[in-house]
Amino acid sequence: MLGSKSKPGATLVVISTAPVVSNVEVEPVLKVDTPTLKVTYTSNIDTSTTVLYSTSGATQLERTASEPLSTKHSIVLSGLLPKRSYKIIAGGSDSFGNDAVPEIVYATTKDDTKPPEILSFAIMSQPQTDGKTILVAKVESNEPTVAQLEVAQGSSATSYNISGQADTLNQSHNLSISVPAGGIYSVRVKLADSSGNITYSDPENVSGGIRRLNALQLISRTLVKNFGWLSRLWQ
Repeated sequence: MLGSKSKPGATLVVISTAPVVSNVEVEPVLKVDTPTLKVTYTSNIDTSTTVLYSTSGATQLERTASEPLSTKHSIVLSGLLPKRSYKIIAGGSDSFGNDAVPEIVYATTKDDTKPPEILSFAIMSQPQTDGKTILVAKVESNEPTVAQLEVAQGSSATSYNISGQADTLNQSHNLSISVPAGGIYSVRVKLADSSGNITYSDPENVSGGIRRLNALQLISRTLVKNFGWLSRLWQ
């Protein structure tokens, strides 16, 4: 704020910067019982935090945060209706009572905000005769989900670069993925419900197993073991 002094009897002129709202962002709050949105935004000068929001068929409501005047604002709108489009007006007023130039955004609430729960997750390896190992997993969740195995070489991996085919929406899944035999693999399962909420299992370290021999290889090994002394006679 800029002020100018004047002579006695003259009018005091005060020039202030008008408050303006910008950078409004809205994101859903997860793991709550009813649809909830978090609204954040900034203002060019210190203002109060005031948000107006409404949806079709509902009375417009006002929420004002109790925090002191600030340029950074955050407010949580709870108890909203599921799968509804909301008009959100972010605003406020400065210490002189000047209303900020608001910013309007639209956001749609989710039908379901709770990620699925994993009830059970078991995995085993089945070495094959072609130098591969099939990792087989059984997963059960508390609601219908799409399930997918994610795999990385090495134990306790933090990033996963191998993904199995996603299974269809169900509460029970039998998943499998083929990987090279040998070594250790980090394996986790990704579950996504119909509302897009995602859950990852805790990673499991699984042995890739030892390559199994096919019938011809087994016969050859048996002959060498039992009759290998014959070849030494010709040496």
